Amino acid sequence: MSKILFIVSLILFTSACVPTSYEALTEQQSPLASFWQKSISNDITQYSCIVCHHSESIASETDYVLLQSNVDDYSDKNLEITLAYLEKSKQHGQLFLSKSRGLDHTQVLNTESDKYLKLQSFVEMATQQDEIRASAISYYKGSLSDNVMQAQCLACHIEEGLAASTGLVLVNADTASYQEINANRVVDFASLSNNNFDNLLLKATGFDHAGGEVVASDSEEAGFLMTFLSLLNPSST
Repeated sequence: MSKILFIVSLILFTSACVPTSYEALTEQQSPLASFWQKSISNDITQYSCIVCHHSESIASETDYVLLQSNVDDYSDKNLEITLAYLEKSKQHGQLFLSKSRGLDHTQVLNTESDKYLKLQSFVEMATQQDEIRASAISYYKGSLSDNVMQAQCLACHIEEGLAASTGLVLVNADTASYQEINANRVVDFASLSNNNFDNLLLKATGFDHAGGEVVASDSEEAGFLMTFLSLLNPSST
């Protein structure tokens, strides 16, 4: 019982700084997503990059593979893929730009063109990632990704899975950059509301969870989840 009370008190304590509404995250994310939709998706990635960077073309073995426009929600998913690529390495932002202008790659954009300037702005926006978020994502990839989320949660929390309507939907390990994609999805989910933040630990330990107990409240995995939550809200520790 004392362990349960400890978990509950920790959640109440650490959730104090999390946005309490969906609008908070929407406002935070919308400039980048909006810029992608308006200036990058159709005009650059689907117009130029997709010619080679899709699963059946010559760049299918690279770290950057996009979805074609016949896939549902292709633009949103390609934004995720692009952000995951940029987050994978500090050099990927500059590599993204240098290849687009023809360095060790077929030239896609002229450096003086409006499209190149927009791509440059997008990369700058995307790579200015908050240190708190970066720290949480790094911890997720090292301590939660494979041994908790992929091993315990993926069976239900996947497209067309039993938990597909919960707002937390993961991708399989055979998806390129799956750790980065899933890490960002979990961070975004936790940031949407206090309830979501709390439920990452509460439901995993069996509180009002259709999937039952996923990790024991006194387990190492529960400790990993607690640490992850505290990294999202360092001021609470």
